[in-house]
Amino acid sequence: LVIKDNIDVRGLPTTVASPLFTHAAPAKADAVAVARLRAAGAVIFGKTNLDEFACGGSTESSGFGPTHNPWDLDRIPGGSGGGSAAAVAPDSCCGFSVCLHIQIPGV
Repeated sequence: LVIKDNIDVRGLPTTVASPLFTHAAPAKADAVAVARLRAAGAVIFGKTNLDEFACGGSTESSGFGPTHNPWDLDRIPGGSGGGSAAAVAPDSCCGFSVCLHIQIPGV
């Protein structure tokens, strides 16, 4: 699994896609949701891009650069969690996006 970069994953920094947190210390503990996923046997591979501080709807305002739609680089993957949407695109990896926000289809 990959986790949106506004959720703590033990051993990884949480940057919320902001250059202000480029040198953030790695999280000392998993967020509750991540801990439950690990307890169920999930393997965490890394973190995904998002709009800076999760404020946006296109993943174009990330402090680390925009996320592109993997099927069409002229489009966005949609939502503040576009990195997650791009990661689960067919032929990219196996998985699904579990979120509490609305993904904007490739605008």
